[in-house]
Amino acid sequence: MLKNLDFEALDIRIDPEIEYSLNETGCDDKPFFGVTVYIETWFNVDKKFGLNIDNSDTDEYINLYAQISMPKKEVTVYYIMQHGPNDHKLTIPEDRISENDKKLILQMTEEQHQRKYKQTLDEGWANFLFEQV
Repeated sequence: MLKNLDFEALDIRIDPEIEYSLNETGCDDKPFFGVTVYIETWFNVDKKFGLNIDNSDTDEYINLYAQISMPKKEVTVYYIMQHGPNDHKLTIPEDRISENDKKLILQMTEEQHQRKYKQTLDEGWANFLFEQV
């Protein structure tokens, strides 16, 4: 992670399972049209998000995700804090995710999509929409 707490490419990994959504409720409780990706965290989540779970004796952890609206490709990052098997809270850390973070997540999602599906994210979205008709 950079000194300004922005992500570097080595800090995150985009999971190859990319989920397409059409008119579902997004992380902000508004209708969402786009893709959702799970982001593996290889950085200090406490430092990035102002948390205190690394030093905790509990089983707390976060699952980090990005929703990318299509076709505009606007990125919203959120995490789900797990406090136990049935206790979790969704948080959208707007003040902790920079435009550079969003650009990197989008770029890495595009690359992951190209590797797995041999097509661009736009092509994948168009194919998904075609299948819905």
